[in-house]
Amino acid sequence: MTTLPEDAVLADFTLEQDELGPDLQAEARSVAGRTRQAQDAFEVAVILATLGYSDERARELGCRDVFELAEKVMLLLPLFGGPVDEPPVGTIDHVAEPPPGPHRMSLSLLAKSLLYSAPWIIAVLALVIARVSFWSTITPQMFSTTVSLALFAALIVTGGFMQAFARRGLFYSLQHNSLLLRWALRWALGGGLLALLVVIGGGYLILEYVLQAYTPASNLSFLFFGISIGSLLLAFSPLYLAKALREIVISAGAGGLVAIVGGLWIINGDYINLYTAQWVQFAALWTAVVVAVLFDVGVLRRLAAPPAGAEDPSTDNLHVLPPRLVPVARSVRPYWAYGTGFFVLLVVDQLIAGGLWMGVFNYNGLYQVGVGTGLLILVPTLTYAIAAGYLLPATVRREMKRHRVSGSAGINRALLHFYRKHLVITLLVGLGSGGLLWFATDWLATVSLLTVHLQQAREVYAGSLIGYLLLGIGAFNTGQLFSLGRARLPATLVWLGAAVSLSLGLILAWEWDDMFGSITGLIAGSAIFAIATTVAAHRMFRRFDLSYFRAF
Repeated sequence: MTTLPEDAVLADFTLEQDELGPDLQAEARSVAGRTRQAQDAFEVAVILATLGYSDERARELGCRDVFELAEKVMLLLPLFGGPVDEPPVGTIDHVAEPPPGPHRMSLSLLAKSLLYSAPWIIAVLALVIARVSFWSTITPQMFSTTVSLALFAALIVTGGFMQAFARRGLFYSLQHNSLLLRWALRWALGGGLLALLVVIGGGYLILEYVLQAYTPASNLSFLFFGISIGSLLLAFSPLYLAKALREIVISAGAGGLVAIVGGLWIINGDYINLYTAQWVQFAALWTAVVVAVLFDVGVLRRLAAPPAGAEDPSTDNLHVLPPRLVPVARSVRPYWAYGTGFFVLLVVDQLIAGGLWMGVFNYNGLYQVGVGTGLLILVPTLTYAIAAGYLLPATVRREMKRHRVSGSAGINRALLHFYRKHLVITLLVGLGSGGLLWFATDWLATVSLLTVHLQQAREVYAGSLIGYLLLGIGAFNTGQLFSLGRARLPATLVWLGAAVSLSLGLILAWEWDDMFGSITGLIAGSAIFAIATTVAAHRMFRRFDLSYFRAF
């Protein structure tokens, strides 16, 4: 049976009647029946809203709005001790809350954020050292064409499933529910693997037997590379969910080491055996896949483990029924749409440059040199964007302690300043990186045989630096919007940007030049994505109290 706290404790929560206004014990009792211990007044406001309390009702009770009512009710909650089967506040030991995250930007945080790009960085290093990487090497145009198509298809097909798993997997990992976490793994990543096999397998049959578009050997490269690249992306998803950066580096490093050793072994002067090079690439890809999957087992077990000092919920979890698939799929649909649309926006210009406007696709080596090198601008830009995302939880917690909820103007100003500051710094990081890459054009043209023609693609290179900088800004804004569950708007905007890139690129490629149309479409689509998400994120932070309230 619930008992009241001691008299000394009661005195701390007693308010004068003229300060409190009307008797709010009924409201406090109702809220206490819904939660064991409210974390803050926002949570109380959400509960009051679900109970039917509006601003009008709050004014009848002598409060300005639901937020002020929630603050006053919050002060009365310790009088009731939560639900009837809960001990009074302060009579049980609670597990210490984990810290919400770092409080300030630092070199260690930036280095940690840089490791998220480790697979990409290792692939580039392998390409420079040994001229062989996970999916890039010097090959005849026919093989380059089908391998590029395989890469594009794998990114687009798996991107949505990886985002869906990240969203649902995080939800179940916070509950430390191993059964539901495995359920999400099976349906999200297992569904992604099934979709990958269907799309890549169907694409191979169409290329080989319906269109007879390329040679049989190059079509087989499409099949094998598509499945291998997609499997690599799916295998890394649990590691990214758990922020297992050490495991990510080791897995990618193992594959990169195979690529470097194998590439150096098959090189004879300037000559490289292209047939053997593909087998080295497959070995590198599947080495990374196998190592990542082995790490996945331990990482998933660690995600489902309860925090230190907490009771193991595994026995209770045995009685948990898996959720219905259709409602879950509906809830993660915006994240799936964003993950797919982002990669469509990333690759659609390359399809246009390859002749999509004529109804075909052939690898455009000159265009790929420009945009492939321009992609390097995303490494520092996304590194800072990820680091800024780490800072948001601690900033919110700090400002919630400094300000009362009913006086939310201060919270709004502080969080809006946070967003503006890091948006400007992200932009400056991108501009600085782009400037350095542009001035290093001559040097980059001598680093590798793959970039030897970079000087001839200077216009494409310059345009890609602009387009990918804008894409990085859009990704930064999307991370901020995702933090409060705003996924539908970024998903819509990224598809709008992809549609603009496709339509404008096709028109300009038809009327003028395929490379001019492609790069102009990329810049226009990325600009729409960046500008629109900036407006949306700015509005969210300008009314952060309402955005936070709606996120529950």
